[in-house]
Amino acid sequence: MSKIHFKKIEPYLFFILCCLNLIPVLQNKIFGTMDGAAHLYNSNLINNILFTDNPLLSSFFKFNPEPVPNTVGHIILSVFNLFLPAFYAEKILVIFYLIGTPLAYRSLIKTINSDNIIYSLLIFPFVYSFVFLLGFYNFSIAIIFMLLALKYWIINESNNFSLKKSLILFLFIALTYFSHIFVFAVLLIMLNVHVVYKGIYKIFADKEPIKNITLFIIKKLGFLLLLTIIPIGLSFYYILSRKGLTNNTFIDTKQLIDELQNIRTIITYNPVIEEVFTKKIFYVIIALCIVIAYNRVNVLIEAFKVNLSTLLYEILKPSLFWFLSFVILMLLYFIMPDSDGSGGFISSDKTVETSAEL
Repeated sequence: MSKIHFKKIEPYLFFILCCLNLIPVLQNKIFGTMDGAAHLYNSNLINNILFTDNPLLSSFFKFNPEPVPNTVGHIILSVFNLFLPAFYAEKILVIFYLIGTPLAYRSLIKTINSDNIIYSLLIFPFVYSFVFLLGFYNFSIAIIFMLLALKYWIINESNNFSLKKSLILFLFIALTYFSHIFVFAVLLIMLNVHVVYKGIYKIFADKEPIKNITLFIIKKLGFLLLLTIIPIGLSFYYILSRKGLTNNTFIDTKQLIDELQNIRTIITYNPVIEEVFTKKIFYVIIALCIVIAYNRVNVLIEAFKVNLSTLLYEILKPSLFWFLSFVILMLLYFIMPDSDGSGGFISSDKTVETSAEL
C-alpha cells in the first residue's frame, strides 16, 4: 500500500479504533475501577456542601482553602452529577479520557511530522493503563492537557505569543497542574528542554551568533517562567506543606528494568496472563525502534558524506528534542524514588492521586 493510499484510509482506521476503544465502557452500565466510586462520592459531597443546607455534613467536611492539584476531574464529575445519575457522570469523564487521549496524541504527531501519522496508532495499547483502570482519573486526564500544551507550544514558539495565545497556553498548563502535579512536572521539563533544543538548533543549523542564542534562550525561559510561575509556586507550597512526603522508598534497578520489559504500566488485573501480551507489545516497539534507528543512521551517514554542516542539520532535527526528553525521563525513572511516603507510585508510571481534600 502506498503512502498516499494509507493517508486516505488512516483517519477512518483511527476513527474505528477510537470507537472500539469505547466498547468496554459502553457495553456495561457501570465501568468498574478501584477509585472511581471514591471520585463519585467526593463529587456528591462537593455538590451537597455547595447546594444544600446540611449542618451535619458541614460539621464533618469543609473545603480546603488551598488550591490543590487533582481538582479538574472532581469538577467535571460534580457538574455532570448535578443533573445526571452518578454512573452517567463517570461515563462522560471516562469517555472524555478515552477519546481525548488518542486525539491529543494524534494531533501532536501531526504537528511534529504529518508523514509519521501512522505512529499515532501506537497510543491505543496504552490508553487502558494501570492508573486509569485503578480509577486515577485526574492523572489520566492530565496527560491530555499535557499533550495539548506541548503541541500548542511547538506550533507557536517560533513566533511571538500574542496575549490570546499566551492565555490559551497558560490555560493548558494550569489544567495540567490542577489535574495532576506529577504530569505538570513532566510538562515543565519537556517545555524547558525544547527551549534549549531550539537554541542549540539555531547555533549549528541557522548559524546564529551565540550571543543572540543566549538572549533567545533567556527570553523564552523567562516567558515560560511567567506562564508557569503560579503552578510552580503552588507545587512547592503543596510539597513543602505536607510533612509525610519524606519517607522515600526505591525499587531495585533489576526490577525497574523488568517492569519496562513487561510494560508494567498497562498491567492491572493478572500479571501472569497479561505479561504474555505486554511482552509482545514491548518487542514490537523495540523492533520499530531498531528500524527507525537503522534508517536514521543511514541518513546521517549520507549527510556526513556531503559535509559537516549537512550532518549537523540532520542531527539537530526535531527528533533530537524527543530523544533528549526520552533520555531525561529514563534517568528520572531510575533515579526518582518509587514512593515519597504519601502512598504515591512513581517509577512504573503508577502515580497515585492525592485526596480530593475537602
